[in-house]
Amino acid sequence: MKAYRIFIVLVFSFNVLFSQEQTQIDSIKKLIPSLKSDTALIRNYLLLGEWIPDIKEWSAYNQKGLELAEKNLKLSPGKTEREILLKYKASALNNVGYYYAQLNDNKKAILNYELSKKIFVELGDKKGEATSLTNIGAIEVTTGHVAEAVVKYDQALNLFKELGDRSNSAVVLGNIGSIYLNQGNLKLALDHFTQALKMNITTNNVAGEASVYNNLGSVYYEQKDFQTALDFFYKAHKIYEKQNDKFTMAKSYSDLAVYVKPLDRAKSLHYDSLSLKLYTELGHEEGMSKAYNNLGSTFAEKFQIELGLELVKKAYFIREKIDQLEPMCFSARNIAEMYLYIHKYKDALEWADRSYSLAKRIGSIKNVRSSAETLAKIHAKFKDYEKAYQYHIEFKTLNDSILNSDSKNLAAQQLAKIEFDKRQAELKREQDQKDMLSEQEKHKQKLITISVSVVLFLVLILAIIILRSLRINQKKNKIITEQKRLVEEKQKEIIDSIRYAKRIQQSLMPTGKYITKKMDELKK
Repeated sequence: MKAYRIFIVLVFSFNVLFSQEQTQIDSIKKLIPSLKSDTALIRNYLLLGEWIPDIKEWSAYNQKGLELAEKNLKLSPGKTEREILLKYKASALNNVGYYYAQLNDNKKAILNYELSKKIFVELGDKKGEATSLTNIGAIEVTTGHVAEAVVKYDQALNLFKELGDRSNSAVVLGNIGSIYLNQGNLKLALDHFTQALKMNITTNNVAGEASVYNNLGSVYYEQKDFQTALDFFYKAHKIYEKQNDKFTMAKSYSDLAVYVKPLDRAKSLHYDSLSLKLYTELGHEEGMSKAYNNLGSTFAEKFQIELGLELVKKAYFIREKIDQLEPMCFSARNIAEMYLYIHKYKDALEWADRSYSLAKRIGSIKNVRSSAETLAKIHAKFKDYEKAYQYHIEFKTLNDSILNSDSKNLAAQQLAKIEFDKRQAELKREQDQKDMLSEQEKHKQKLITISVSVVLFLVLILAIIILRSLRINQKKNKIITEQKRLVEEKQKEIIDSIRYAKRIQQSLMPTGKYITKKMDELKK
């Protein structure tokens, strides 16, 4: 499904992954017999498709999920259940499209992607719609319909941007940039790759970052800056090594083989051999054809022409079988150059014409340029100088439009900007981490301050209560003391009154002598 230099990520949650833990697969398989709900069954069938690496096995489970979803949709379910079933059906159709893409049946792949997109549009599921559009765009690139691919990618990009999905926006930007790169428009290619790298860095998407490094490596390779190109591919390869995935590693080895070749042919052969081994184990024909093509070219450069022709022809016929036009164009031109080298000019012309026709058909400026260069050399050998001159002028015109000083300066500026932006993003992440720790510390201090303030406030309230209580007690004591004083004064007044009365009484009563005297007088 992946076209040359196009990096496709199937973003929907049920798409196929190449390797996952067997334990997860076993647990889902054990769970399925106990499930009574068809909706749960469909979900787990599709989940098996996500986990199982074998394409035939997962496609069987995906088909079960699709059939069960269609069966339940015929039963006129309620609105909510119908929407769930339609979403599962769309996901399953998307996976069917991917399955046919892996079998290089591009017509059936696009048909299923279109059916999936139609359902997502009906549901108003913009992410699902954008995913289908991205996958359709990838098939359009593979089959040489570049203009249609750009339209699909632009539609997908607008939807992803509308959703704020920066990760998948970066994927689509990378795909569009790859198309411009293949057309020789380095300015637009770099612009899209730069946008994609920024998004991948800000979202911490290392896999996406690796893909953009590969694309940037391609840009520098086109400008003959081989060491810078290789540095980018090594950056990507280090990321891929951590993923430990056969398919990803096979592709990375293949890329390294291409871009290390101008510096070290022995390493190039080594990387291509590793790539071919992994692709063969996976049964991936597209990857195998690329490895055969690269190995054949390298052996030819080492003057082992017959071996080189055998390997590149093997690559061409695999590519013809799976209907990959642009890679066919590469292989045809390689074969033409080899025949030209061993002076088999008739065979060389036949293959060069194939390459040129394919390049014109897919609208690839770079491939038209290369094929025109080869045709100019071949017609010169036939002494057809008029045609040789025409093709040479075409080659020169296209070459000047691609390799110009403005593009190279722009690439250098973009590289500096990319590195600066990446460093800024790293610094921002570090500062964000510091700010978070600082914020946590501030929050902690705030809690401590609030706690101390509350305690002090409670102590103050307690002190006020105690002081108020003391003042009330003091007032009470003062009242009691005053009352006691008043009682004592009253008591004193009463005692004084009693004493005064007693004195009056005593003053009024006759004395004993007086009484005795009066008694004596009466007796006389």
